[in-house]
Amino acid sequence: MLMSGYAPEKPMPLLMEGVSKYFGGIAALKDVSLSVSEGVIAGLLGPDGAGKSTLLAVASGSLKPNEGRVLVFGKPPQEAKTLLSYVPMTQGLYDDLTPAEHLSYLAELYRVDRKRVEYLLEMAGLASARNRLIGQLSGGMRQKLALVSGFLHDPKLLLLDEPTRGIDPVFRQEVWSMLYRMAGAGKAVLLTTSSTEEAERLSLVFFMKGGEIVARGSPEELKENLSGRVFVVRGNEARTYRALRQRGIRARMAGDGVRCIAEPSLLSGFEFSEAEPSLGDVFLSL
Repeated sequence: MLMSGYAPEKPMPLLMEGVSKYFGGIAALKDVSLSVSEGVIAGLLGPDGAGKSTLLAVASGSLKPNEGRVLVFGKPPQEAKTLLSYVPMTQGLYDDLTPAEHLSYLAELYRVDRKRVEYLLEMAGLASARNRLIGQLSGGMRQKLALVSGFLHDPKLLLLDEPTRGIDPVFRQEVWSMLYRMAGAGKAVLLTTSSTEEAERLSLVFFMKGGEIVARGSPEELKENLSGRVFVVRGNEARTYRALRQRGIRARMAGDGVRCIAEPSLLSGFEFSEAEPSLGDVFLSL
């Protein structure tokens, strides 16, 4: 829905109003509106095919919306390229360059001090591979290089598509530490994730389904507003899950049992206990 006449004194890092995007007549995004303020780490959470990557590409200006508008600090994203950084899941890396050459090229392009190149190589654990061809790096190392490339010019808005997919736990923690530091310095972050556990780290969550935002809020707000009680049912997960679904109960396998949203009376014959809601439970309820 368009908010006509929107003209804040200080433009938001990202504002999307009534955005729709079609591919061959199929709607990948349907009337999406959202905003991300300074100092916020926001995330798009949803299953594959929900429209998360498309939304990020439209926010970056890489794709043009069929309807609606996108503003980055009050400007179309194509006019704000130095203010934002977009790191898609498909990495834009040159296989015949080395990590050091790749970052040095970007540093020259953005007029960034060479010391930052050295810092990012060390931070990502790529110093020992600085002179290897990118085409010879593992998938995880390529992902690290793509991420630090996005951090290089110290953007005010970061758009990251599944930034921690395929990287080791140590570097994943370092990525989150850097994102927190950037948010603390007033930067804005919008990322995508399919992990409800990782989404617990966010300050703002947008749940996506079928190209639409179906719920939004902080993790705490979303869990507090969950309609229904959450229970963990013990037993063989696969059999328990099937039995619950046959009773029409919303359920998901969670590793430590089957979590479900139901009234206790519907769980007769099962061993169960009540649990605190998680974002996974919120997603189950949508």
